[in-house]
Amino acid sequence: MKKIGLWCWLLTKRQLKNTMFLLILLLIPVTAFITSRIDGFQESETLLVALYARDDDEMAVDTIENLLADTDTYSFYLCGSQEELMQDVQKGRAECGYIFGENITERVTQENYKNNIIQVKKKGSVIADSVNETVFCSFFRFFTKNMILEYVKNNEKFAGMDSDGLLQLSGAFDSYLAGNQTFHVEFRVLGSGEGFLETEVLEAGSASFPLKNIMAVLMMTGALLGVLGWLSDKERGVFTPMRYDFVTISRTLYVLVPTMLLAVCSLCAMAAAGTMTSLGREILAMFVYVILLTVVGMLATYFVKRSIWIVSAFPVLVIGSLILCPVFIDLSVYIPGIRYVQKLFLPYYYMAMF
Repeated sequence: MKKIGLWCWLLTKRQLKNTMFLLILLLIPVTAFITSRIDGFQESETLLVALYARDDDEMAVDTIENLLADTDTYSFYLCGSQEELMQDVQKGRAECGYIFGENITERVTQENYKNNIIQVKKKGSVIADSVNETVFCSFFRFFTKNMILEYVKNNEKFAGMDSDGLLQLSGAFDSYLAGNQTFHVEFRVLGSGEGFLETEVLEAGSASFPLKNIMAVLMMTGALLGVLGWLSDKERGVFTPMRYDFVTISRTLYVLVPTMLLAVCSLCAMAAAGTMTSLGREILAMFVYVILLTVVGMLATYFVKRSIWIVSAFPVLVIGSLILCPVFIDLSVYIPGIRYVQKLFLPYYYMAMF
């Protein structure tokens, strides 16, 4: 045990003497801490956008309420009259304004889409055009709900659906509108005994910087460096005078040491950035992931005969993990077949724990 402890210490010192590796260990938590504080204190000035509805139409009111609750992009506020809105835009208080016309729900149901929402902006305003995306996206969400309900009501395939079924459908869609989720409706054949419809809710990932996912890829890189180091030392004859049992243990230690150092770095970075959901859960997930990387890395030292093979596989594994695994975006949502390819990359299993 003393020899194993000494070997762990020597391998740790070896890793820490690597200037680039040491900088990564130190800079990642510091950068995460500074970035989180900058995001918290240096808030940019939000642009004001005025809103006004000519009547109490349900779709217009729902859209305005949803926009007023949205504080991530622009700061929407409600005007008491159409004249007040136009004056605010003219005087520069608001970047632009939106006037919701009368009977919007009835008009769009009858496929009369013109002049339902009027944009008021100053000449030459560039940002006002980008606000359109936010406003009409919000409107379209409620328009879609109305469209789904009208379709179910007027389609003979759903003639057997009662008011409770419509209420369930409406409630499921409201749950979608209230959260960062994806709504899916699956139609069933009437008389199948399985109901008229089924809803499936898929949780969407957070839009914040994916620090946890990037650290998972970085830890895999550390395990690869451990395998590369063991193979390089083997090629130089470092293990020739050693006993077989100790050489076997060294396969594990070479992978475990850099992986553990990066695991501690990852936990510190997540703590500094304030992205930890639960300390116990994070430590447990990190422990399982370290074991997975260590076991796979140790097995790789048996099957990979030359260090150049690891060097060649490095970019494939790292870039493949960044692109195919849900680090920044989950491509399997758009290309279902990718979900099978993702399982070939170890970071996927860490990300799947959350």
